[in-house]
Amino acid sequence: MTPGDTVISPSKTYPRCSIGLACWAVTAALSASAQEAASEDIPTIDAQVAPSSPAAGTEPETQSTPEPSRAQSPAPATEPVPEAVAPEPRLETPPPRKRRKKKAGRPRKEGSSPKVVDSEPPPNEAPTFADKTREGRVSIFYRMDLERTDNGLEKSATITPNRTTDMTLAALKTGLVGEYRKDLDYNLLVDLTQPDDPIELAKATWRLNRFFSVIVGKDYVNQGGFEVKHWNYENLSLSSYAESWLPLPLSTPTFGLTMNVLGTVTLQVARDLTKAQVKSPPTATSEKPLQPATTLEYLGVLGHFSPLLQMGFYNHGTSRYLAFGLQISAHSSYLYGNYVMDFRNAQFTSGASTKKLDTVYNSLVVQGELAALKAFRPFFKVDLFAVQEPDDADFKLKDRSFNSPISGNSVLDDNATHATIGWRSPIRGEELVPYLAMDVVTGTFESPVGSGKTEQRRASAFKLGVAGKL
Repeated sequence: MTPGDTVISPSKTYPRCSIGLACWAVTAALSASAQEAASEDIPTIDAQVAPSSPAAGTEPETQSTPEPSRAQSPAPATEPVPEAVAPEPRLETPPPRKRRKKKAGRPRKEGSSPKVVDSEPPPNEAPTFADKTREGRVSIFYRMDLERTDNGLEKSATITPNRTTDMTLAALKTGLVGEYRKDLDYNLLVDLTQPDDPIELAKATWRLNRFFSVIVGKDYVNQGGFEVKHWNYENLSLSSYAESWLPLPLSTPTFGLTMNVLGTVTLQVARDLTKAQVKSPPTATSEKPLQPATTLEYLGVLGHFSPLLQMGFYNHGTSRYLAFGLQISAHSSYLYGNYVMDFRNAQFTSGASTKKLDTVYNSLVVQGELAALKAFRPFFKVDLFAVQEPDDADFKLKDRSFNSPISGNSVLDDNATHATIGWRSPIRGEELVPYLAMDVVTGTFESPVGSGKTEQRRASAFKLGVAGKL
């Protein structure tokens, strides 16, 4: 290397302001080298010629090669070497931006259109029944009881009943629940232990909008307060009122309109009683029912509290009932109490005279279950029942047979108390639930029937069984 040669280090970075000066220096050096080469007749190669032959009369096109990134080594003293050119500044491209992944389940703003297309059949393809009922599910409910009772309600001056032990299939039901469309639900429940009338529920609910719904089919009548609403395969017994004195059947063909405003308000029209059923004593007949019975119910939801109010008019509008209650529920545990007053008008006969009078049935029920412990769920139920007969001396003691019997040879006179206590121990969730319970009934009965004499009777029973939902 001679003293005048310039070497540029590749690691050195020149500022942008010295680019012009460098370019001028390179141009001057190249011009001087070209003149010196021309004077010495020594050709210099500045570019590579393309391998293809040039056309006649044209200059061969040259393709410049990029300058090396490193400085060239100095040439021998006999051959001039052009000064190295400063490398052009390197423009680095920024790294690609990372796209943010959308979180699954992020709520969509109200009013914006969804991006995911619903998995419904195309418009030109009619949905099949299987597609429409894809949400349906079939369930089986069962309960088997092993009962030991003393049959105390059958006791009289001439009869002393024996203790008996019976094993019965208390409940065997199958149900189908689902939706035919997004706004149409269906519910079917068949009781296989009732061959005469196996259809317990067969109803459809059409949701018109978020406020109104229409319910059509065989459904539970809104009567009896919370007791009827809690009636299912697990309940071991009904109260004295619900077992023998409900004004209307437990389930019957109905038509209902529901409005959801601060709870649920339901107006229901149900099949009424017949003329023979409201006589004293009632008689069996195939007469057509009277005009439809009408019920009105309000069921509120105020946090853990649910108030209930029921009103009903039946027997051609001459009889009526009123029920109100309150339920407290939390974490599958509940406690409710309801009171029912049933003013039943009937035609009484005494000799040649007849008169329509009201018999008042009063029922108070308290029921609860504690489900906080999964392996031990205690429950209880207490009901008080009282009958107020018409205050008419000519009819008060002559037609006690109007009160339906609750045992083979007994007729309840005016009051009864029914209590049940026990616990359930689920083994496999709802599929297998063993239980143990004790049931006691006391009351004032007429004995013998038609004599006007009364006596206190008491019956007790122990129940061991298993229930479940498959």
